[in-house]
Amino acid sequence: MHRFLKGCLLSAVLWVAPIVSATTLVPLDLETMVAHSDSIVMGRVVTVSASWDTNHAGIYSVVAVDVDEPLKGVAEPRVVIHQRGGTVGEWHEQILGSPSFLIGESVLLFLERRNPGVGKSTAATSCYRTIGLNQGKYTVSSAGGLSIARQAAISAESSILGNETDHPTILSVQEVKSYLLQRSDR
Repeated sequence: MHRFLKGCLLSAVLWVAPIVSATTLVPLDLETMVAHSDSIVMGRVVTVSASWDTNHAGIYSVVAVDVDEPLKGVAEPRVVIHQRGGTVGEWHEQILGSPSFLIGESVLLFLERRNPGVGKSTAATSCYRTIGLNQGKYTVSSAGGLSIARQAAISAESSILGNETDHPTILSVQEVKSYLLQRSDR
């Protein structure tokens, strides 16, 4: 009987306990992000939508970005990012460490082309994901005539190996452009 009660108690705890997960990211410096990117663009977020996958097992977000300035890769007028997570009706799925996007936001993106079978693409656009999850997305703003790209802070449930601070990475857009001009694989 005692063994039965322990089993019931353990089952009850496991049933009501929330699912806890975390994401650990390997830190990526500018050189690494550039080397692993198929495309680097500056642009503006024009649409953000989410839907269930075909098996109704997970939610995927689709983010369309109008490209203002291609910095590496094929010059496309629009890039489309497919990433796991999002909100559909009352259901929300969050992938810790994934970037979030706001319509109208100016961004600097380090992108990797996705397998065509993973996301949907059209003849006019290709399917991408950000390099290193959140590490490949910077929000661009101007300060005193200088364009600054700021990476979002990593959430409390996520961490970057070897990074003991929660401070976001800040880059000068001109610094990124100069670095890319020096490289031969642009």
